[in-house]
Amino acid sequence: MVTIKDIARELDLSYSSVSLALNGDTRIKEQTRERVKSKAEEMGYRRNAQARALVMNKSEMVGFILPDIANPFFASLILGAEEIAFRRGYSLVICNTNWSSKLEAMHLNLVIERKIDGILLVSCNEPNPTLEKVLSLELPVVFVSSPYPDAEANFVGTDSEHGGYLAAKHLLDLGHRKFVVVGGRFNSEAISQRFKGYERALGEYGIPLEESDVYPGDFSVESGCNSIKRILSEQHAFSAVLAFDDLIAIGVMNGIRESGLRVPDDISVIGFDNIEAASFSGIDLTTISMDKISMGRLAAEMLLDDLYCTDKPRDRKRTVLDQELVVRKSTGPVKRP
Repeated sequence: MVTIKDIARELDLSYSSVSLALNGDTRIKEQTRERVKSKAEEMGYRRNAQARALVMNKSEMVGFILPDIANPFFASLILGAEEIAFRRGYSLVICNTNWSSKLEAMHLNLVIERKIDGILLVSCNEPNPTLEKVLSLELPVVFVSSPYPDAEANFVGTDSEHGGYLAAKHLLDLGHRKFVVVGGRFNSEAISQRFKGYERALGEYGIPLEESDVYPGDFSVESGCNSIKRILSEQHAFSAVLAFDDLIAIGVMNGIRESGLRVPDDISVIGFDNIEAASFSGIDLTTISMDKISMGRLAAEMLLDDLYCTDKPRDRKRTVLDQELVVRKSTGPVKRP
């Protein structure tokens, strides 16, 4: 059986350097880490995970707690995070909260009990004593996509307020002045910030966004479809819909067409996230795009680097990714009377 000592001998490196390199420790130069990993693969090295966990007091597992693994946005985050975790010798434990703070607390307790090494978290952002407890521990945590309000914690995501502003500004530039906002849960900090961006853009044009123009709901196609049908039945005079994500927007488009209206001739629709389906023929959804897989990768890198950080206290890091408006066929100039 090939051991770390065998690899060290082959490369003329110390045992400790090879061990750190195999664990992705950033104190070892990237070129050396890659050389060690390549030699280990060539020699057929296989780690004894149980023995290593006992020696290093690490489980070699990190948790990813998020609200909806069926949503393509979150699935992309998982893909990115899993790629990095696997590359650095870790397993990714996926926990789904279904936007429930109780389930979030249950998963957080499980992570603590199982001595999982760190947590990637898309939080529900509701008051959660268990999360406050976790944040007070030495356990590394990285918030992904949605920051935790008032928490000095690691974060990888986007400027959600700016994204909301871009979405509303696009419709305003097309001449739209009456909007409805459909879907989403305001127990997400990212969604709350996105909404502020919508309001800021409208405010620049002197257009108030009334409470009656906002229709909360789930992040689903069905919710978007049901919401827009209810809005249309109430005969609201509006020319554009701001949807909190692409699944909602696709549902809104379905509901508009099933009601005998056209997108965008009668009503323009803009989404958020730029999931793969947004570009499909027949959908062609205008949306706000961000690199979701890179977001997952960067979050996992930040977490695993934090695991091997020897500084106390650790520096808190914040990485904000760019967003861009992707214009397709679901938005157009306002229809003049």
